Amino acid sequence: MSGFAESGWYAAAGLRASRWASPSAGVPFGRDASGILAHAISISHYRDLSSGTANFFCPARIGILGFSAGGHLASTAATHHDDGNAEAKDPIDRAGCRPDFAVLVYPVISLTTKYTHQGSKNNLLGKDPDAKLVESLSNEKQVTAKTPPTFLMATSGDTGVPAENSILFYMALREHKVKAEMHIYQNGGHGFGLAPNDPVLSTWPGRCEAWMRVNGFLTPPK
Repeated sequence: MSGFAESGWYAAAGLRASRWASPSAGVPFGRDASGILAHAISISHYRDLSSGTANFFCPARIGILGFSAGGHLASTAATHHDDGNAEAKDPIDRAGCRPDFAVLVYPVISLTTKYTHQGSKNNLLGKDPDAKLVESLSNEKQVTAKTPPTFLMATSGDTGVPAENSILFYMALREHKVKAEMHIYQNGGHGFGLAPNDPVLSTWPGRCEAWMRVNGFLTPPK
């Protein structure tokens, strides 16, 4: 997530959020972060399946949202997941770690093209990573029919993380017939979050909320 500024939007949309911060810049963390996040999603799914009234999350409504480099982490969770191990002793390990939907905001996606954000790649994998690892984490290449429905937002004016990152991911979603919606704004740079002071860019949260509502992600379970 970008930060705490989005909490008002989450609440207004009827969302409950858990915030996860990426490690500090310059500290390669490889797959550790995505593994931790996957475990958190499994815990959420397990809590969905547990009885009682203390459950914080709703079943089939567990989404993931990421901005910029956090968008790469979110897209990794959306493309590198499993269905859980039915024979595991730990009930959390029996729950799958696939998010039910993903929201990617000016995300870092590709690590193998000219659109790669080199700083994010270095922070993620170091300056001399294994080529197979780079390929596996270039997430536009990891989309399958099991990738969850995804909302993408980017701007044509973003020179740091070009909109082509979102476009490549969207095209892969289309190829695999995964539900997706993408908005690319003509103007705008990078890192503006909810853009509360921009009358145009500030429309993206509403578009995202409408997409979630159309797909049933904001509908209370029966």
